[in-house]
Amino acid sequence: SEILDFLFSPKLGIGFQHLKVEIGSGMNSTCGAEPSHAITLEELDNPVPRGYEFWLAAEAKKRNPDIILDALPWGTPYWTGDFTTQEAADWVIAFLDVAKKYYGLEFDYVGGCQNEQSMITHKEKEKRHPNSEKVRKFVTDYLRPTLDRRGYKDVQIVTSDFYNGHIPEKYAWSVMKDVLNYPEFADAVDVVGYHYPVGYMHRYRDDRPLPEGFIETGKRFWASEDYSNNGGEFEKGWNYVRKIIREYNELRITKSIAWAPFTSLPSGFFWNNVGFIDASEPWSGYYEIWPVLWCVAHVTQFAEPGWQFMDASQGRIEKDSPGGVYAALKSPNGKDWSLIAVTENSTTLNMEIDSELSGKMIQVWKSDNTEQFIKVESIKPVNGKIELELDGKSIYSLTTTTGQIKGQPLHVIPEEKPAGLWKDDFQSYKKYDKPKYWVDQEGTFEIIPFKGENVLKQQIPQVGCAWHRGTYGSCVSYFGGTNQVRTMHINSAVKVPDGYAEIGAAAHKDLYFRLQIHKNGIWKLLAKNNVIKEGTIDAFKAEKWQTVSFSFDSSEKEFPELKCIINDKVVFSGDSPEKHTVGVVPFIGTSYSPNMFKWVEINPVK
Repeated sequence: SEILDFLFSPKLGIGFQHLKVEIGSGMNSTCGAEPSHAITLEELDNPVPRGYEFWLAAEAKKRNPDIILDALPWGTPYWTGDFTTQEAADWVIAFLDVAKKYYGLEFDYVGGCQNEQSMITHKEKEKRHPNSEKVRKFVTDYLRPTLDRRGYKDVQIVTSDFYNGHIPEKYAWSVMKDVLNYPEFADAVDVVGYHYPVGYMHRYRDDRPLPEGFIETGKRFWASEDYSNNGGEFEKGWNYVRKIIREYNELRITKSIAWAPFTSLPSGFFWNNVGFIDASEPWSGYYEIWPVLWCVAHVTQFAEPGWQFMDASQGRIEKDSPGGVYAALKSPNGKDWSLIAVTENSTTLNMEIDSELSGKMIQVWKSDNTEQFIKVESIKPVNGKIELELDGKSIYSLTTTTGQIKGQPLHVIPEEKPAGLWKDDFQSYKKYDKPKYWVDQEGTFEIIPFKGENVLKQQIPQVGCAWHRGTYGSCVSYFGGTNQVRTMHINSAVKVPDGYAEIGAAAHKDLYFRLQIHKNGIWKLLAKNNVIKEGTIDAFKAEKWQTVSFSFDSSEKEFPELKCIINDKVVFSGDSPEKHTVGVVPFIGTSYSPNMFKWVEINPVK
């Protein structure tokens, strides 16, 4: 609850004003796979409220009833064909139906595309945006008409959520050009969204000028994915706020959507420390608020949706340097105002306040590398003017409003601690629940009743339309109830009606040490995709549960020691031919098959 308060409650922490969630597909979308509300075409008639995205949106809405809700798919289920079909449009609308029926949520925006799928890759540099025509057809022929027909005329469309980089100059800003060149497409699109339009992470780029006439269309222009920095230290926040201001000053971008709000992944994994709060020890309750959160609060606690940039009061502090920037905004009442400044060097701010604006006392808040979000002084304008000395490498907010707070946790945050022995037989869950601590990477592992008791079952029968990074090639779920360890044991009971099921140690996407059980009774021990040893289970019967155990130990050697037991028989004990000296986390996996796990036990240490 405290983490959610810091993220979404206005004027307490970062107070996000817009939440964009994934429409899950069971396909990997960077560091996880959100489950779909309609895994099969048959489920489309009665979609299921799976996963945490609906819950997160509902919790955000509780804390800020005015928060703007947005949804975008990273992948789509196999039965949609791809992300540009009528079936894909029906699937998106079913997501909105679930949000309304089960959580009372009204979404404001949906993506008219699949995340970054329509971008040009390095290998396609000389091609026209490969999916431009398909995206236009999807928006105009399928998505917009289906939204209107199904009672969602007020839901607006954002497109196309991809980078402007990696393409020849003649193809730059292709979506904007499509808005200008295709009136039907322009009528259907409300917002154009690009990713990292003034640079990825700390790097800067210059994509200007925008196509002539685009601003005049009145279409809003957003940085529909932004930030993506690891660590959350002050400099990351200083740079991000500078980018937010530059995006308006130079490109008239009125919204920046940061990926991601918080992280809760095992240590050492891809993107495990991106966001504004780290909550990667759910077993201990430890969490950490990073300085970057308070940097962005310099924007979100001082202006809200409906505030308006004042074009005469924005720009660079030093004409020839992009390092120092500022922008001022006024409230809907036309009187109150805020100014956000990011400095690179020390400077003097001289400001004259228009007589139509409020002459109230001005509150000044500051962040630097030492302290963040500190109220430093209040200034009374003299004859409508103020002068203020600004330190270098700092963020300042000046405002005539009040109520800003640097919130504090209500409870003592527990200490970090190692995770211990864990076991779950899945009997305490409801149908379609996700078991605690598991982080699906591809596929959907959920609780399903089976012969009078609950089991954990993989539900996706075929690979879907993947995000542009591609597919794992199998269904995988990591255990998030421990950080990476050098020694671990995982035990389970598995049933394999088709394909294979597996348990093991995951180092990263391309390196698994795993014990695999196939439907015909063959077992294999693999490192990466290389078979170390294989054999056949004695008296194997597919309808029976198979008990399996896998141990991994790299505590004293660069070639980990592995041990595998099947139905109480040791089938392998020895060293792996693959080196690995860093940590791993336990995982379970299957082929795209309805395979099941009766219970799972994990000991992350000897």
